Amino acid sequence: MVLILLGFSLAAWLYSEHLMSRMNEEWAQQLAERQVKFDKHRTLSPIIREVGLALKMASEPALIQMALHEDQPDVVKAGIALLEQYRIDFHDHSYFAAFSKSGHYYTNDASNQYHGRELRYTLSKEKESDTWFFATLAGHKDYDINVNEDTELGVTKVWINVLIRQGSKVLGVIGTGIDISEFLNEAVDTVHPGIQNLLVTRDMAIQIHPDRELINYASAFRASEKNIRLDALFRNPADIKNIQQAMDQLEKNSNTIRMLRVDFRGEKELLGIAYLPEIQWFDLTLMNTRKLSLFHDINYLPLLLVAFFLVAVLSVWGGLSHWILGPLTRLQDAMEKIEQGNLGTSPPLVGTGEIYHLSTRFRSMFEYVRETNRALEDTVKERTTLLQSVLDNAPLAIWMVDCNGRIQFVNRTFCNETGIGEKMFLQAAHYSEVLPLAQSASYRQTDRECLADGDGVHVSSEWLTFVDGEEHLLEIIKARVVDQHGMVLGMICLGADITEQKRLEEQLLQSQKMEAIGTLVGGIAHDFNNTLAAIKGNIYLARHQMNDRLVVDAKLNFIEELADRAAEMVKQLLTFARKDMVSTRPFSLTSFMNEEFKLSRSIIPENIDYSMRLSNQELIIHGDATQLQQALINLLNNARDAVAHVHQARITCALELFSVDADFLARHPEIRGEQLAHLSVEDNGAGISPDAIGHIFEPFFTTKGVGEGTGLGLSMVYGSIQTHGGVIEVESSPGQGTVFHIYLPLTEVGELPVELEEDEALEGSGETILLVDDEVAVLNTTGEVLRGLGYHVLLASNGEEGLQTYRDHAADIDVIISDAVMPKMGGVEFAGHVRRLNPDIPVIIITGYDRDWALKTRRVEVETLLKPFSIVELSRVLHKVIHPA
Repeated sequence: MVLILLGFSLAAWLYSEHLMSRMNEEWAQQLAERQVKFDKHRTLSPIIREVGLALKMASEPALIQMALHEDQPDVVKAGIALLEQYRIDFHDHSYFAAFSKSGHYYTNDASNQYHGRELRYTLSKEKESDTWFFATLAGHKDYDINVNEDTELGVTKVWINVLIRQGSKVLGVIGTGIDISEFLNEAVDTVHPGIQNLLVTRDMAIQIHPDRELINYASAFRASEKNIRLDALFRNPADIKNIQQAMDQLEKNSNTIRMLRVDFRGEKELLGIAYLPEIQWFDLTLMNTRKLSLFHDINYLPLLLVAFFLVAVLSVWGGLSHWILGPLTRLQDAMEKIEQGNLGTSPPLVGTGEIYHLSTRFRSMFEYVRETNRALEDTVKERTTLLQSVLDNAPLAIWMVDCNGRIQFVNRTFCNETGIGEKMFLQAAHYSEVLPLAQSASYRQTDRECLADGDGVHVSSEWLTFVDGEEHLLEIIKARVVDQHGMVLGMICLGADITEQKRLEEQLLQSQKMEAIGTLVGGIAHDFNNTLAAIKGNIYLARHQMNDRLVVDAKLNFIEELADRAAEMVKQLLTFARKDMVSTRPFSLTSFMNEEFKLSRSIIPENIDYSMRLSNQELIIHGDATQLQQALINLLNNARDAVAHVHQARITCALELFSVDADFLARHPEIRGEQLAHLSVEDNGAGISPDAIGHIFEPFFTTKGVGEGTGLGLSMVYGSIQTHGGVIEVESSPGQGTVFHIYLPLTEVGELPVELEEDEALEGSGETILLVDDEVAVLNTTGEVLRGLGYHVLLASNGEEGLQTYRDHAADIDVIISDAVMPKMGGVEFAGHVRRLNPDIPVIIITGYDRDWALKTRRVEVETLLKPFSIVELSRVLHKVIHPA
């Protein structure tokens, strides 16, 4: 029996030892993982806040201006005032600012001891203590975090260095610091025995450690061999290798934690490693499992069990079950619930004596873990609330959609702009349920383009109807959102309202057109007067040779050609003055330049030798002829002014095919295609000085006198060429003249459509036409022509009279021809009234204005004829509307 009892006691002891060992191992593993997460959070929290404030401060315009213009006291005063505002917000109530241009170092601390003396000293590359500044500039990282001692100010801090940028240019470094003692207390000091926390860099240089002797000061700015590394703590090369591999894995996936067993001071300890991508450091938590053991105080339990079984033979089974196995089993059940995430109920206090002590320790540690978990959850909730507040207060519309087009998130700005609630957005299956159909289709199309784009980023301009009913133009950046496995989850979209910006751009473009038109009109008026003089001369000759029909016919034909030429001048001027951008299309640049030479000849004085060399090839581009016309006139105006005081002045335009070479690609790597259209404008004028040539394309820069130019011409030329995907270069030197080179990409298209002119008028078959025009001469002449073509004609002198005539003869009238602009009632309004009476009546609007301008106030489907028109053209338009088949 004794042997049986001893055997049973031994079995019970072994089972207890196994159970305790397993519980201890699981407990240590869970506690280690939660401790690492907690350490990661408490390390990041103070730094993330300070980094966010420092990044915001670095983008302030007042600070950027201070970095650029320290020689201006008002600018420096405004910059220091801004720095003082941020000083109050920083945790340490201190700041520093160092500028690249001057090397000046400004600072103030919590005691405000440098008030009025914020400029402390000038940084020097020769001083070792200043190497941090020049290393930070050279690194081009948005921000850097480093532990260092400021020898000039006599302080040691965790420094947060943030670059000040203006575009791609680095202007200096600003930031703040966290007192090293306070940071050590918050980040790595712990009152829990057996837990030690430290922070290291990617090359294992120790940045933060409870023992200050092991801290690597200024590790980012000195040779790595001088750094105190982890191998000063871990002597086993295998441990160092395993830590290195864990760091490699965590850099790829920073959301996980790596746990290792390492040798530390002769004992096996748990090492938890977490990556902090926000500061590019690693958080290492070292845990002594022996000191954290739940059961290290009760190793004598098996001996008590043996003694108990030897003394109490009859009660062994009941006692073992009641006092040991039962409580331990309940503890194990409680641990399994905790493993499943059930942290709502504290584990029970079971048993008596050591088992009770064990359950008490277990509950104490459980409540510590639960409180830690709650603290983490509260922090996560706080950070989530902060992030939501940042997104809602951003001056951009921000939303997220999944790959199926379903809206997953909208910020407050988007909701306020559209007047649509967040709930309605999130309940919608597609854009079409919350946005107008045309807009939703466009948004979905750009979504698909973003998902298909290899870069995963798509920029577009889209219209959005605001709460006031007005359509606003948004510049939208869409970027794919991917998870840690590379799977695309959807897109994040950011929209900025650029409606006002586009309106100002259009106003600027139109003002430039008006400036150019002022010059152009003078030349056209000269040509127009010459044309009128030729018309009057030929009328005189025709009257005096009425008996010679051939001569009269020739004179009348010539008069008709002169009238067509005058009409073409007016048409070109109207096209040039049009406010909106003409739709881009393929067209022959060769033919365009040939026509522009005729038009621009009127703005070049006759004493200037003006010539053009054109390629014998048809160079086809895809673009906006009106924009290129304006750009060419601006260049010709500048050339004309440049040669104003030159003897034997000369301006030459040229167009040729250009083959792209290596030198050209090196200068303009963004150009696509092997061949380009090369357009040049050359003059032998005064040239451009070396100081000015680098600024000629800047808005409002001009070398002309007051009142002689706005300084916008060449900037508009530059913008037009950029819009067409081309480049512009300039060659000039004082006294040697100037050449502007424009290179435009060619497009591959088939033959361009050719408009064929017909010589014969088509006659009518007795149809009735209602003709409405307020000009009596035009009304009677056109009516007589129509009667000559075989039509019956009813006349009216304005829209009101025409409407009454139509009501009286509606059954007889087959076609209406009306002038666009008339007193009492214009042609477009008149056509609208008639269409309400008869939606199918054909209407032809004739106008001497630009077509789009004439019809801009009302959308009515009509045919249009521009004055002056030929009888052949009129007859064919009539035939088209009467016989649409």
